[in-house]
Amino acid sequence: MDHCDSQDQLQSDSKIKVEMLNDFFSSVFTREDVATVPELEVLTDEKLTDVDITVNDIYSRLCRLKSDKAAGDDGMMPHILKALGEEIALPITMICRRSLDSSSVPGDWKTADVSPIYKKGSKHHVGNYCPVSLTSQIC
Repeated sequence: MDHCDSQDQLQSDSKIKVEMLNDFFSSVFTREDVATVPELEVLTDEKLTDVDITVNDIYSRLCRLKSDKAAGDDGMMPHILKALGEEIALPITMICRRSLDSSSVPGDWKTADVSPIYKKGSKHHVGNYCPVSLTSQIC
């Protein structure tokens, strides 16, 4: 896959192509102004302890993962998660419970690998690709 730069010069160096796609995706990404986000009033000190997450719930969801999907930034392939469902359902349940109890989300669940997906037109122009975020299958 070659790409044209702003002077329409064909690029074949992988690093340059990645930088071009990154620059383009960054330029069209909408960044919210977090300085103007209203601060919400805390209405309770209670945590989501009434949310019931069972090992069977997690196992059932692992069994329904689509095996042909890609892994996220954590590298966990859905076909592996599905195959190991019985063995990993309890630890994943414990992670989910701890996440709710601590009001925090594991770092791997907050990151993504971004892949360029060709849309239409010339494959040599970065504007003809859209970014797709691959997030954690467990999340």
